[in-house]
Amino acid sequence: MTKRFFGVGAMILVLCTAAFRADAAFYLRPEVQFGSMPGYNSSIGVGGALAWGGAFGLEQRFEVGVEFSRIRYEGGKYDHRDLDGGVLVTRKISSTCTVTPIQAAFRYIFVTDNKKVRPYLGISLGHSVVDFDLPHKNIFGDSGDCWSGSLGGGLSYQLGRRTSVNFGYRYFFSDAYGSRASNSYPVVTNFRPNAHVFSLAITHLLGRLRK
Repeated sequence: MTKRFFGVGAMILVLCTAAFRADAAFYLRPEVQFGSMPGYNSSIGVGGALAWGGAFGLEQRFEVGVEFSRIRYEGGKYDHRDLDGGVLVTRKISSTCTVTPIQAAFRYIFVTDNKKVRPYLGISLGHSVVDFDLPHKNIFGDSGDCWSGSLGGGLSYQLGRRTSVNFGYRYFFSDAYGSRASNSYPVVTNFRPNAHVFSLAITHLLGRLRK
C-alpha cells in the first residue's frame, strides 16, 4: 500500500509542477456525490478537490490537482457458507462496501461564446482504499487497496468572478480487489468496485483574480 501512496504522490507532484509553470491559481472544490455500483443500493457520498488552474492565453483552460471522495454502498448480497445442524449450507447475507479514492486529476475546460456555461472533460488516476463489511456474528469484514481511476465530464456554471457550480458525471474504475471473510468456512470474493458517480460541486477561486 505504501508504494501505491508514493506513486500517487509522485503523479500529483508532477501535475502540480506543470500547473505552476503556467499562469496558475488555486481552486477549492467541495462536492456531494451520488454513486451507483452494481450489486449494491445507490448511495450519497462526499468528495472534493484542490486544484491549480492554468491558461493558454487569457482564458482558463485546464486544472490539475488532487481529488478525493468517500461513498458507502449498502444492500449488497454475499454468499456465506456455514454449518446448520451439521450440514454445510450457503446463505445470502447483507454486505456493505466503502470506497475511498485519492487520485491525481486533470480537467480540460472548453472556452465557448457563453461566458457563464462551460463544458469540461476530466480524467484521474490514483489509489483507493476499499472496506468490505459483513454484519454477521461469525465473520468479519476486510479492507484492502487497489489502483483506481475515473473518466467523465460535465458543465460549469459561473455564479460570480470567483465561484462556479459544477454538474458532473464520472465512471469510476479499478483493478480487482480481493477480500477474505474469515470464520470456520472462509469465503473469498474478488470483484472490481466500479461505479457510476454523479456530482454537484462548488468551485471557489482562492488565488488572485485574472484581469
